[in-house]
Amino acid sequence: MAVDPLTGFVRTVVGSDVPILVLSPHLDDAVLSCGGLLGWAGRRAPVTVASLFTEAAAPPHTLSARQYLKQTGAENADDLYAARRAEDLRVLELLDVGWRHVGLVDGLFRRLPRPRPGTALLAGLLPEVAHVYPTYRLHLSRGRVSPYDEETLRAVGEAIDALLPGTGGGLVLAPLGVGGHADHILVRTAAERCGRPGGFYSDCVL
Repeated sequence: MAVDPLTGFVRTVVGSDVPILVLSPHLDDAVLSCGGLLGWAGRRAPVTVASLFTEAAAPPHTLSARQYLKQTGAENADDLYAARRAEDLRVLELLDVGWRHVGLVDGLFRRLPRPRPGTALLAGLLPEVAHVYPTYRLHLSRGRVSPYDEETLRAVGEAIDALLPGTGGGLVLAPLGVGGHADHILVRTAAERCGRPGGFYSDCVL
């Protein structure tokens, strides 16, 4: 992705009708990181916020995932993500921008595309052996994308192409991946490879 300076990005948006695709790895990332920019740009050009990782997966969950659910007070992952999707929709509608929930599985819950040989029984007792990122701190937030996530990277790229079809106009705004979360790095990498002009926003790290 060819990157314009922010001033160039702003000049392109002002007075134009160029569609802008804002990539949000999770349901709150774009709003928390650049909500003011979304509201400003949305009054000047067609803006769509595409949230990529908007689903959990069925249990059994890793210890990191269970701890996350406990921290949120959610009874189960499906209810939590349904509530987060509804909240995201309300905020984006207030900003008067378009939205898409792509439906990929959040890295905290993402399983290996193919189970490791001989681990089927063990995975029931130790779910970590069946997950792409077994722990949050040691794996998911280390700033590296797992080699098992090639299919996920391809799916993000396909989502970008589907939301900005053809080879014509359109700007892509993607996260920098400041906090080192693998999902953010995946989205940034897919944006860099998509061949469209655009820029990056600094992720809000909570």
